[in-house]
Formats: sequence, C-alpha cells, structure tokens
Amino acid sequence: MSNSKSISLGLGYRVGLVTLGITALFVLVTALLSTWLGFRSGMERIQENIDEISNGHLPGINSAVWELAENRIDAELKVVYTIPYVMGVRVSSGPHEYRLGTMASERIESFTLLHPTEGDLVEWMWHLTCLLCGQMF
Repeated sequence: MSNSKSISLGLGYRVGLVTLGITALFVLVTALLSTWLGFRSGMERIQENIDEISNGHLPGINSAVWELAENRIDAELKVVYTIPYVMGVRVSSGPHEYRLGTMASERIESFTLLHPTEGDLVEWMWHLTCLLCGQMF
C-alpha cells in the first residue's frame, strides 16, 4: 500500500512540475512576444514621424531658412516640435541657430536643407536636427 502511495505522489509531483514549467514557459514567451511587438510598433510610429517631417515639413522649413524669415522658422519648428516623439528641434548653420526643446542623445535625425535654386552649390549648409525619443534603438 505504501509503495503505490509513493508512486502516486511521485507521479503527481512530476505532473505538477510539468504543468508549472509549461505555464512559466507560456508566460515568458507571451511577455517576450508582447515586448517585441510593442517595440516594433513604436519603431514604425517613429519612422512615420520621420517621414512626416521629411515629406511634409521640410519644404516649408527649407524656404523659411533660406529667406531667413525668423517668424516662419519659429512657426515651422513649433509645428515639428508638436509631433509625437520629437523632444527637440534645431536648425543651424554656422553662427545662426534656431532651437526648440531639449537636445540630448537618444536618437537624432538630421536633414540637410539645400538652397532651392542653387542645389548643392551653396555657401552655407543648413541642417534640421530632431531629437526623437520614446523608444531605444
């Protein structure tokens, strides 16, 4: 009688351990998958924001910069600054600099502003720099 009782306890113990192991593995895989999907989603949103800046706001900033229209530059930077994940915006060339927000070093995306009629043959090269944060790269 005691031999069958110890066999059933041993079997129950093993079944319990297997169940616990499978449950722990399921929780771990689910957590990793959720984290990975969240990271990818965040990266896609950041890339969409970069595309929005590049395709939607860069032409207006470019013309404002080359006209040295400070009010327009300020207005354009304020619009870019309101885009999600943008923590700071800076347009600079030599001694001239327009800045909004804070610039740290999480991810910096830089765009070159070329003169609209001269192309690559310009004396000054303007750069729009945006600090994007919220996801680590």
